[in-house]
Amino acid sequence: MICSNTYTYMVLNNTYWAMTAEDEKGIVGHITLRFTDQETVRLGFVLVDESRRGQGLGKELVSMAISYAQQVLGAKRIALGVFTENISARRCYESLGFLQDMDHVEKYQMKDEVWDCIEMLYIPK
Repeated sequence: MICSNTYTYMVLNNTYWAMTAEDEKGIVGHITLRFTDQETVRLGFVLVDESRRGQGLGKELVSMAISYAQQVLGAKRIALGVFTENISARRCYESLGFLQDMDHVEKYQMKDEVWDCIEMLYIPK
């Protein structure tokens, strides 16, 4: 499977990291980081347990990923994609300093629907 080989390559070559957030109740979230070029880290698969949403855990998870990308990985830019319908995620990312790049909107087929995914960019100060 190509996808499996691609991720195996990225893990073995230190260009992909998967992180899991836990608290005393167990796993609360997950996020991935990967280099898209030598200066840009892309966040992906930002997931928070449905029963734990609305508690600021997503913001904390993304904030920690930003810090890791900057301080440990030396990222100059951090990017992510978010579906336009996911208002709470967009607000979360904007509150952390991500800006929407409406010039880069991708379309994804989801069963019988087409969803727009906008690119968001964070440039560390």
